[in-house]
Amino acid sequence: MSMKNLDKHNRWRNKTVAFRVSPEEDEQLEIFVKLSGLTKQDYITRRLLEQPVLPTCIFYPDDQSCLGGMSAILERGLRIPQDISVVGYDGVRLSQLVRPRITTLKQDSERIGQCAGEMVVRAIEYPREFVPEHITLPGCVWPGETVADLTAENPISLASAQEPWQ
Repeated sequence: MSMKNLDKHNRWRNKTVAFRVSPEEDEQLEIFVKLSGLTKQDYITRRLLEQPVLPTCIFYPDDQSCLGGMSAILERGLRIPQDISVVGYDGVRLSQLVRPRITTLKQDSERIGQCAGEMVVRAIEYPREFVPEHITLPGCVWPGETVADLTAENPISLASAQEPWQ
């Protein structure tokens, strides 16, 4: 196990934070979200930003949630990526049109649909022999401008000059 270290912004390094909630906790969270008038991701981001030690990076479940989280971070007066990094998931075109461009994990939606369709057809044509399978498809990172280089003296974006849409 690696040692925990504080950086010059008093944030922990070498630490991953994630959480799961029970159905009861999720129901309570939904109530808080409804009362707040915010989206779930915006509510959770705001709660994270209220903690005494800020996260280094927030990884969102999709690029649209990342956009909402970025708004909450910027409204608090924090800078992306200098104060906090954000990462999305999907690789939708919008993630590359906003500024700063979102660093995102691109999934191959077309291939996912193709594999799912092939499995459905096999399940229909051979219902007795069909065995569901777990398929893992590769993705790729689209470097954007929302992740800081924490190894540098003055953290800067790890943005690539290569545009993913070219």
